[in-house]
Amino acid sequence: MKGIKKLLGIGALAFLTSVAVPKNSNARDWTADFQNTFASKYVDNGILKDNHTVARPALRFERPLDEGNLNLSALANFDFRDGEFDRVELGADYAFMIPENMNFRTGYVRKLSRKNDSWKGLDVFLGRATFDIPYQPSLEAEFNVNEGSYFGLSAQKDLCLLDGEGSCFGRTLAVGAELGYNAHAFREKTGFSHFETHLKIPITMPRSGFLSSFNGEANVRYSGALADDIRDNWVVELNLSKRL
Repeated sequence: MKGIKKLLGIGALAFLTSVAVPKNSNARDWTADFQNTFASKYVDNGILKDNHTVARPALRFERPLDEGNLNLSALANFDFRDGEFDRVELGADYAFMIPENMNFRTGYVRKLSRKNDSWKGLDVFLGRATFDIPYQPSLEAEFNVNEGSYFGLSAQKDLCLLDGEGSCFGRTLAVGAELGYNAHAFREKTGFSHFETHLKIPITMPRSGFLSSFNGEANVRYSGALADDIRDNWVVELNLSKRL
């Protein structure tokens, strides 16, 4: 039975990967993107959710408005060990600039998680402010209804890959870090929970074939515990994305 579920899950991932929006779609103002992340484990805000390989396919739709952008998203988590989808997230958010050098994003996510053949829902309200200055500092807040809150401070630096003559290849590495403060979000304690560092590396995709239309990126993350109820984690991810 698990083998059948695994085949169905992999088939669903392949179907989502091949989805495309017709050129003559009535939703001309909308753009759509597909992304699939293969991860060695699933760590969310410093907390280990799945200690084995997962795939996280996502569809995102964006529509420009007068003062910002409306975004809709649907994400699933496929557990390769159990051969089934065990998490689903449906979200909507609005992004705009206030003032010109700060991007603010606010939204709502409905998270569904499966355990013992039953689904549990969680309502999450979120906000994120990113400053358009060196190192792109960002503040984020997640308020989980009846499940505590999470706050994060992060920064990222893009590094240009240079050739032998000192010119940029047009590709960049990204290094970043985050400090997390967890207030009873899936834990009993409140306080600084973890820090995280990451290195994002662009991947050259094949010039022909199925993968030629995708952008590829490898991401290596380290999450270090700052509290005794949080554990250290290394995560390796492969991200494939395309504009539909």
